[in-house]
Amino acid sequence: MSSVMSAEAMFLSLAVPEITVRTFPDLDHGFKDEMGQSHGEDIVKVIKEWIPLILE
Repeated sequence: MSSVMSAEAMFLSLAVPEITVRTFPDLDHGFKDEMGQSHGEDIVKVIKEWIPLILE
């Protein structure tokens, strides 16, 4: 099991509703894919869509 999958499983096992787990397995810690293409803007978009949902 990859470290990403292990971390996701750990957080999900906590069953804490205030914790949202979202993984991007094709990206590294700099939000780049294997070709070096940055996906930072995509990640920011996901976060912007997520914030209002948790503030409801």
